[in-house]
Amino acid sequence: TNFDTANVTDMSGMFSDCSSLVSLNLTNFYTAKVTDMSFMFYNCKSLASLNLTNFYTANVTRMHVMFYNCSSLKSLDLTNFYTEKVTNMYNMFYNCKSLASLNLTNFNTEKVTDMSEMFNNCRSLTTIYCNDDWSVGGKVKDHSGMFIGCPNLRGEGAAYDSSKTGIEMANPTTGYFTAKTNGIDHVKAAGKVGDGKIYDLSGRQVSKNYKGVVIMNGRKILQR
Repeated sequence: TNFDTANVTDMSGMFSDCSSLVSLNLTNFYTAKVTDMSFMFYNCKSLASLNLTNFYTANVTRMHVMFYNCSSLKSLDLTNFYTEKVTNMYNMFYNCKSLASLNLTNFNTEKVTDMSEMFNNCRSLTTIYCNDDWSVGGKVKDHSGMFIGCPNLRGEGAAYDSSKTGIEMANPTTGYFTAKTNGIDHVKAAGKVGDGKIYDLSGRQVSKNYKGVVIMNGRKILQR
């Protein structure tokens, strides 16, 4: 609980191969300066509970293989993840075979160049939520096998087809994604009037004593 990560820039492989780890609460991790989170939870195959609620990822550029083989995770809250600077997401959720749904409504993939096998063998995954403005940038060079081995996945536009596993299916209109309103965007818009109200990352109003990442006057800040 007193782990000081305020000046850490590289968390790659931090919990890699902690194969017997069952639960991990990182709500007190300060990650504002971190640029690399690749392989962070690689092969944490027994991990059933992972709390990343206050993770600040606005400066992260590498997220590939981040949750690779976290095969016991049944849920993963990434609603506070900002990915505007991320360039690599390949194998990010590889073999997360217990995940039933993923909420990627805050994901921005405009700078991503590699999404290959991003959801490979997420065989329990039924729903992937994206924001209303979801789009994949033109910089993606490799998206091979992005959705391979996801037989239960169904989007607004299509049910899973094993012959269609590339980036062309990463959309809510004709693909495997489901559009969902981004609550944080709406909170930001409302906060621009400068009423001083404070909201958590799910859009709930909280007190000024609340500790963690919050939205105030349309801006995301960390209250400590």
